[in-house]
Amino acid sequence: VDECGVVLSGRISSGGVDLPLITGVSDLNGEEGRRGLIKALEALRIFKEYGFSPAKQLSEIHIENEEIIFIWLDVGSVIRVGRKNLEERIRKLKSIYHLLEEKGSFPELVDLRFKHQVVVR
Repeated sequence: VDECGVVLSGRISSGGVDLPLITGVSDLNGEEGRRGLIKALEALRIFKEYGFSPAKQLSEIHIENEEIIFIWLDVGSVIRVGRKNLEERIRKLKSIYHLLEEKGSFPELVDLRFKHQVVVR
């Protein structure tokens, strides 16, 4: 889908499209599917707002039980954003991102779901 939620043709290659895959949404016509898609697009908007580039950093936004999970491009790291407070949690990611990047290899897991802490594994 594009940033407005319009389903793009399967013929569009990923080259030049600054959008990640959105997975975990099974029925776009059902209420649960629409809620998941809206939440994924909101997370994408906030992600971009904080200066991240989906084309360079984000491979996938996965929806699982209304929880947002980012899959980092190239390394496949999992970033658990959660269900609520998306902006606060993406702000936490932004605040620690330079520290994670400085280590030379991105961690396997970054969990942003806890109040006042980030779990890195």
